[in-house]
Amino acid sequence: MVESVLKHGELKDREDIPLTHDQFREIMRRRAVALTGARSFDQGLTICNCPKEQLSPGCLACKSGAWICVFPGFTCNASCRFCPRLTEQNFERRMSEKQMNLLFALISRRAHRIRGLSISGGELFHDNFQAAKKILRHVKMNHPHIYLWGYTNGIAATGDNMQELRDLGMDEIRFNIAATDFHTDTIRKIREQAIRIFPWVTVEVPAYDQTRDYMIRRSGLKELSDMGVKQVNLAEVRVPRPSPGHKDLAPAIKTFLGQSPLYEYRNPFGNSFLTLAESRLITWDILDHAHEHGIDIPVNDCSQDAKTLQMVQCYIKGLFMVQKYANGPIEDFIAGRRQLSFRRIVLRAVAELSAIDPRLGAVAALSAGDISLLPFTRIGRIIRRIKKSSC
Repeated sequence: MVESVLKHGELKDREDIPLTHDQFREIMRRRAVALTGARSFDQGLTICNCPKEQLSPGCLACKSGAWICVFPGFTCNASCRFCPRLTEQNFERRMSEKQMNLLFALISRRAHRIRGLSISGGELFHDNFQAAKKILRHVKMNHPHIYLWGYTNGIAATGDNMQELRDLGMDEIRFNIAATDFHTDTIRKIREQAIRIFPWVTVEVPAYDQTRDYMIRRSGLKELSDMGVKQVNLAEVRVPRPSPGHKDLAPAIKTFLGQSPLYEYRNPFGNSFLTLAESRLITWDILDHAHEHGIDIPVNDCSQDAKTLQMVQCYIKGLFMVQKYANGPIEDFIAGRRQLSFRRIVLRAVAELSAIDPRLGAVAALSAGDISLLPFTRIGRIIRRIKKSSC
């Protein structure tokens, strides 16, 4: 089976897809033998082409589980063919004033463990801009040690609105230039404006065929390095399963399902989802390209493994529930909490992770250490008290 789908580092015979997680692991193990431009950290869950400490402070916060990603809204002004969202591009759900204040209170309770906070969505410079500014202002004023960054497709980004965010304390901006098909207008905004405004500019894109074409064939990786982009993050493309009862399909389903090789990724939290199998192979091709051509820019393999590492660390550090609330309404947050202490969950998680994947178990055991964690029950009381006082 593995030989039938792997040939010179590329996937073949699409009728054999989807691959199982274990089959894909074997493919990546064989590809890794020829990987010359990468270094491995965190039990192999972090792969990049530089010392880990040279990555963005935001990435380091993420990899240590000390990061919160806030979604002030989900409206977007792009139509990316790789987007895993089903309806959120036109979905009007936004974080209310009350929800935002509750989130601020939870962040304050956990601020000593939070090293980074990012603004996602939805598009940063679209309908979510005012809410994003309020979040940045509050966090920078009350928790100045927290590193702040935001994600954008660049379509509505201007020198003025980027400067507004920088003045509010945003440390880094990340452009998804794949959202505009690597168009020169977006790249020009990075070169002429973003680089001059922010101390750290990252290009973060999904790894698919068009990414390899731009980064390698069109010398885009060298172009980004030469203009002063600090880092390139390459993410695996996630393809959601079609939801029963939904007539509309997420763009990623229309683009890749039945058209490109996929594999089923399983994480230790019992979730599984389809992932574009070529993504990591493309990422590793770009890592090798940077090494072979002496292109001096950090390239980070932002894989499903790396995201699982973040989830495990976040879980253990007691930030899981804060992140859960940052993703959704307070009612869902309270209804979904378990009446168990984080301490008990941590001990159970370390044992379970070790059984599922020794790499995760090793990382979890190191992280658990002597952390004193806030019980779910106390978080529930805090939320109820805040809700009552804000009514």
